[in-house]
Amino acid sequence: MPKGKLAAMTGPLDGARARVAAAVGPGGRLGVQVYVSLRGRPVWHEAFGEFLADEPLTVEHRMPWMCAGKPLTVIALARLFDRGRLVTGMRVGDVIPEFATGGKQDVTLDHLLTHTVVYESGGEPPWGLDRAAALRHVCRATIAAPPGERAAYEAMSSWLVLSEVIQRVTGRDYHDVIREDVLDELGMSRTVAFLGPGFDRDDVPVPEGALSERTAEGELRTQISFPDEERWPGTEMWGPVAELARPLEAIAAGGVWNGTRLLSEQAVEHFCAPLRVGLADEYFQGLDLSWSRGFCTEPGWFGAPSGARIVGHTGYVTVLSVADLDRGLVIAFVANTTVREPLLRGLANLLVTDVYQALAGQ
Repeated sequence: MPKGKLAAMTGPLDGARARVAAAVGPGGRLGVQVYVSLRGRPVWHEAFGEFLADEPLTVEHRMPWMCAGKPLTVIALARLFDRGRLVTGMRVGDVIPEFATGGKQDVTLDHLLTHTVVYESGGEPPWGLDRAAALRHVCRATIAAPPGERAAYEAMSSWLVLSEVIQRVTGRDYHDVIREDVLDELGMSRTVAFLGPGFDRDDVPVPEGALSERTAEGELRTQISFPDEERWPGTEMWGPVAELARPLEAIAAGGVWNGTRLLSEQAVEHFCAPLRVGLADEYFQGLDLSWSRGFCTEPGWFGAPSGARIVGHTGYVTVLSVADLDRGLVIAFVANTTVREPLLRGLANLLVTDVYQALAGQ
């Protein structure tokens, strides 16, 4: 039995497993990792298919988390909140004075965390800039409406600014904070940031073809050719699926991991309670998605049942991690291949629905 892999599934999750297995292979994904835990106990941890062509995927392989790595930044902010180093209602311009231009003078951390800062065209920095140039680009950008009045998901620009807030508040490099105050505290030894030609912990090169696309004609081709420039915070994290789930497992446990309190109960409530409700998201086809401070809290976005008290994040139609705060259920999914799927009815969403149905009453 491969290291880190549970015994072959039998019982209530067989249907979910069969769905994933059927979606991997010719015409589908190259590989998929899945992890499910219930009240801190893993109940499904498995890899399907290949990491690269002719290289079997294991549960230990690092996979690109894309935007689903953003909860690490939320944890870092929540720890600073607990220490009294910041409040989320503070104006960004009070920490980064050069940001307070173009109508952004009253933008707060809450606005960034709920995606209620809508930039004029060109808000996201052009690809290929280094961190300093990308930050200058965002600071010069103009917003299209007063903060809080409109909503549009920002994949990178807002998270670059949040990372700069962390740097200026702590006087430390953002990725040092993430590594030392989040990853190490959670025992996430395999999770790394891509910061150039390699990863920050061991400088292992990023494998070309680690994220691929299944075209409409069924062809498998490289989706992203990773550049040598530094990746900006928000999309740069790589790791195995069990570690993708771990921040949410700690949150679902009220801020405790492995017997140690990482966050206060007050911080968990502050960052997980829905704050943005009733605003159409201009990035996600006008959907009304509720958000807390950094987490999507809309059950239907993940395939969870209506009324579930959830927090989570997705990434580039290949990654999903979600926690049910009442059930203590955590589900994480990572694929290394994009395919064309209906919005809200993709493989990861259907998997979440399957798991809820299978574990109902447990």
